[in-house]
Amino acid sequence: MTLSFALVLKALATGLGGALGAGTRHGIATAARLRFGDRFPWGTLAINLTGALAIGLFSALALRHQPLAAWHAPLVLGFLGGYTTFSTFLLEVARLRARAAHIPGALYLAISLIAGPLCAFIGLWLGGR
Repeated sequence: MTLSFALVLKALATGLGGALGAGTRHGIATAARLRFGDRFPWGTLAINLTGALAIGLFSALALRHQPLAAWHAPLVLGFLGGYTTFSTFLLEVARLRARAAHIPGALYLAISLIAGPLCAFIGLWLGGR
């Protein structure tokens, strides 16, 4: 079985997008930690909410404008996949609980689980207009 050049190129573009997204996430999370401290994960919250909005928006736009569909893998799976982070979100919930920061932990969990899908729906709505 041989891989086509286009498939290899798409995989490389997706990997590059993932690296750029992860680097962007690291920069934003670090800046937020330096600005606001580490008592609450403001950076990861902002990253995941803006990422959900962007994923919804781009997905809706790609459905309406076929040329954008070619960018789905590098942008959504790559960049936004590297940018957003479910595993760090779960780790930060566990860290807040371990520090007995029950109210901030519950707020972080609730905001993420309610506002995350809401941001994705808003993005889908904006992109579908």
